[in-house]
Parts: sequence; structure tokens; C-alpha cells
Amino acid sequence: MTQLTHDLVLEVLEGCTASALAEARELGAVRTVSATELMLRTDDLDAARSLRRVVAASTSLTVPARRPRELMETSV
Repeated sequence: MTQLTHDLVLEVLEGCTASALAEARELGAVRTVSATELMLRTDDLDAARSLRRVVAASTSLTVPARRPRELMETSV
């Protein structure tokens, strides 16, 4: 079974970037976007929920498509 990887945007409280970065590193690859934002790639959403004391997390979705026209031709 394929394991899903999630890209999370972590909004960090001002002044808490260093501690949030250290904690997020335990969950996966993380990089600093700005003083109040981190990007985390993880496969463990349950563990990411535990970060909510310092950060607010939101998921960004990536949809694979060869061409934009394919999206327009898809009926919902």
C-alpha cells in the first residue's frame, strides 16, 4: 500500500519559530518560509496535530494533470 505524504503550511506564533522548527523536524522535512511560517512534509497527520499548541496547520493539495485542458474537460 502506498503511504501518503502531506505538505503542511504551519503558521507559527511570533517568537516561536525556533521551537516550532525543532519540534516539526521530528515529523519530517521542514523548511522556514518566513518568521511566522514553516512548510512541513510528513506522512503522520496525527503527530502533526500535536503541534497545534504552537502552530496552526493547513494542508495544501496537489492535483496531478498533464495539461490544464484536462481539468477543464473533467465533468463533476
